[in-house]
Amino acid sequence: YELAGLEPTDKHPYSPFEFYGNVNYMKAGIEFGDLVVTVSPTYASEIKTPQFGNGLEGVLQQQEHKLFGILNGVDYNQWNPEFDPFLHHHYSSTDLSGKRKTKYSFADEVGLESPDAPLLGLVSRLTDQKGIDIMQETLHDVLKSTHVNIAVQGSGYPEFERYFLNLEKQWPGRVYVHIGYNDRLAHLIEAAADLYLMPSRFEPCGLNQMYSLKYGTIPIVHPTGGLRDTIEDIADDGSSGYGVVMQELSSHELHRCILRGLRLREDTILWDSIVRRAMQCDYSSAKSALAYESLFKRTLATVSSHHS
Repeated sequence: YELAGLEPTDKHPYSPFEFYGNVNYMKAGIEFGDLVVTVSPTYASEIKTPQFGNGLEGVLQQQEHKLFGILNGVDYNQWNPEFDPFLHHHYSSTDLSGKRKTKYSFADEVGLESPDAPLLGLVSRLTDQKGIDIMQETLHDVLKSTHVNIAVQGSGYPEFERYFLNLEKQWPGRVYVHIGYNDRLAHLIEAAADLYLMPSRFEPCGLNQMYSLKYGTIPIVHPTGGLRDTIEDIADDGSSGYGVVMQELSSHELHRCILRGLRLREDTILWDSIVRRAMQCDYSSAKSALAYESLFKRTLATVSSHHS
């Protein structure tokens, strides 16, 4: 505290630095900043609550006049199935044939039998935040009751890594697991999968659901943070929406949503229309950059007028 050049008098209970008898520089940053920006509008609201505020919700409520959320964006120069260098078969919303070919070549490469079977994809940190414990209670039953295949890439808690490796052993030819990260594999899973699993407990923004949309892979999400801001639930008749949105965070609900996604996929014409709609979503980082630029300019003008 002293090394930071702060005075002992700065330790009083109403100090920007004081936090339950300790020092909190995040609190100081929020108090002193002209602007506080999170990576999605919903997360900006969520952090004002005890559930997501981590003790800073009171400060954020007091400072909400300068709290904004701007959605993260995707670099479509790197994540785009029309010219992705990791894909042998390119495709677009007007020609989906390359997606089917990618699925077949991926299944052949990693040893998945029945390449026509629906494929669930996951590229993730294997932690509680990502709802892996919910998947743990669900995927075995899904594999038992349907003809679905599963492809997983990730690393994280050892118990979750072991769970997926055991699942792969129990279901040879149906489950593929890669522990660790490989950029090429991440792109292949996004392109080959039909449905993407993202039942996150909290997600300030999330990018994989946006990658999935661009690659025509329908995300199954728990509506928190940026997932709520980016994924619209598919209507019962399939006429609108481009994701399957959970109503609660539970293994039972995830199971229900996976089965719902699989039922929708059975109607090939309807499914292709949903996939095309997903691929036409625009969550470009260029849009995020413009939003930041606009907010910074407004804030600069406000700060300048106060100083003058």
